[in-house]
Amino acid sequence: MEVFCLVNKVAGSIRSCFIELDFLKIWVRTWRRLLGNCKYILVRYLIKFLSPKLALTYQNEFKQDGVGAQLQRVLAIRSLADNLKLSYLHTPISSIAIHPLDPYQTEVEMKHFLARLNREFYMRTTPGLETVEKITVEMIALTFSGLARAVLLSVLKRKMILISCTEPYGVSEFDPRMLREIASELPYLSRIKKDGFNIALHIRWGVGGMTVQKGEKTSRQMEIGYYFFLLKSILSNLDNLPVNVTIFTDAPIEDLEFALPQTQIELWQNSVGVENGIMSVTGLNLEGQLSKLGIKPRIVRGGDPLSAIRDMANSDILIMSRSSFSYVAGILNEGRNVYCPSSFWHKPLPGWKIVEES
Repeated sequence: MEVFCLVNKVAGSIRSCFIELDFLKIWVRTWRRLLGNCKYILVRYLIKFLSPKLALTYQNEFKQDGVGAQLQRVLAIRSLADNLKLSYLHTPISSIAIHPLDPYQTEVEMKHFLARLNREFYMRTTPGLETVEKITVEMIALTFSGLARAVLLSVLKRKMILISCTEPYGVSEFDPRMLREIASELPYLSRIKKDGFNIALHIRWGVGGMTVQKGEKTSRQMEIGYYFFLLKSILSNLDNLPVNVTIFTDAPIEDLEFALPQTQIELWQNSVGVENGIMSVTGLNLEGQLSKLGIKPRIVRGGDPLSAIRDMANSDILIMSRSSFSYVAGILNEGRNVYCPSSFWHKPLPGWKIVEES
């Protein structure tokens, strides 16, 4: 009996420690968020009163990445420029990391796809900016202090300062509301909506196995049960409304080994699941699992990323993954009926439904 009481006391102490630790984490996150918001407001007022000549553009050579990641950066940079009343110089995406199920595996296919991608996501440069004399300042990761220094440099030099950055999130994520109107800046973005009531679900798979990439703390992959439970819950609340369900995923149906193109071996060499130029990907038999749940969706494995983004952006309901690919589609989804996982590291837009993975 005494042993049992002792175990209970120890368990109680452990629970108390975890509760206190969770509280501390929440407090630290809240404090950082508050401090970041204060910095953002200060930078906005600094720009407003000093009226510097500042412009933002995307540094497209530093970090080669997938379609979704690069589009998210470009959209965030443009929306940040609009929000801070800065000029914008549009830089097209110059290269893309190739995944096993992508439709562009050769140089010719890549060239044609990049042309389509850059036309669909073209945004206008601020008139006259290209001909103005500029001082280019590279900031791979944009920060408040870096932005403030650029403001002062512009005032002192009395010249246009062009900030070329890759990751704008250190500043842009403190006000994700700015992304709500970004679709209006895309004059060539296709807006073809399919007939009926459409639910789009994105499953980001990577190489499978819940792997965590080097330098990251959380797997980008999520448990399949999360998607199934959420989808069943949504369907049960639609009162037998005729619904078209489409699942977009980069997961093959069976295990595969993908020989990376020679031009991308160096890019992938430090990635989990890649060895000697071969990417090993575990398969995912969605068809078999979904049939047991009585759900018969259309499953799109890989294929044209632009078509997938368009369909997700035009869906009546979008279920996101922890992925920039479906995040971009969520940004462009004007219905805002978007379900976002709570553990995703990018900030949700106002109105999105935040879902706890547990």
